[in-house]
Amino acid sequence: MAAAIGAEDAIALAAADPVNVVIDLSSPQSQRDEGNADVESVDEEQQQVEDGVDEDEGSDWYVLVGGEAYESHGKPAGRDLMHTSLTYVAQAYSKLRAAGVPRSRIVTIVQLHDYLNSLGGMPDTAYPKTMYLKECAELLRDGGADYDFRTVNPHTIWSVLLGHRSAAHPKVVPRTAKSVTFAIYSHGDSHPAHPAKQDAAAAAAAAKEEEASLHPTKHEWYCHLPYPSDEGSALTQQMTEFVATDGARTAGFGRNRPLCYLYATQLRTVFHRMFVANPNRPVIGLLNYCRSGGGLSFMQREASRRVLGVDTWPLFLMSSCQAEKDALVGLSLIHI
Repeated sequence: MAAAIGAEDAIALAAADPVNVVIDLSSPQSQRDEGNADVESVDEEQQQVEDGVDEDEGSDWYVLVGGEAYESHGKPAGRDLMHTSLTYVAQAYSKLRAAGVPRSRIVTIVQLHDYLNSLGGMPDTAYPKTMYLKECAELLRDGGADYDFRTVNPHTIWSVLLGHRSAAHPKVVPRTAKSVTFAIYSHGDSHPAHPAKQDAAAAAAAAKEEEASLHPTKHEWYCHLPYPSDEGSALTQQMTEFVATDGARTAGFGRNRPLCYLYATQLRTVFHRMFVANPNRPVIGLLNYCRSGGGLSFMQREASRRVLGVDTWPLFLMSSCQAEKDALVGLSLIHI
């Protein structure tokens, strides 16, 4: 049975239809709409997975994601001195390795060399470089991150979790994996589902009022990734056609780059596809970023539970805060 917990009390949201879908629960078509046609597309997606099988594919797999905001570490120059998630991914990686998990069954998606290179000519003995080299020593010895630089984007997370192996994403969770555990450390936020129609001053006032009481059908929640998905690709179209990204256009600084965001709506779709393909495989997830509780609310909405069958999913999700609260990255690490 699916379970949702947060760092604070469980989120109490009224049962409501998802923000981007109007559902007629009596209609068979509504089941495909709520799942974004997932059932119909699974067979086609499975063709994208290579047939090769190795000894790791029937084992437990782990995915560690270190996000950042484009405004902090995606832009080519003027980056922040510190990285919000790199050390926490490295610490989680070391804990998994110490517990006996082989490198081959851990997928790491984080700006490791990208960040270290951004420090330029800073001596290895200078802070903060000395801290990052120490925390990331094991990950560096093991060859670095599987996905670094511009591959730290929403496309990569989508493909890795769904097992879509390709030239761009050679290491993914196999569909035959016994279980999947993933953790996302990043910044997070939400934006209105629809663009503001007022002038700037009125829009700011309306946004402030909305923020005081975030509604699950009027907002989209997301975590930040430093780089965008390819805007012109078919995969981007597939990933965004069911997300209310229009509201990002007028949401302001730090909330207006939807191609750099992994949305809670997209994660819900990933889960649905994973469980259609493998209904009995356990999935454990940690969402460690501000407003990460927004990624759990679908588990408590009556529409999602009835149409998607969420209560039957072997899914355990954790968030570091509630949907309208901020969080400190790194307080929730993986412990084995």
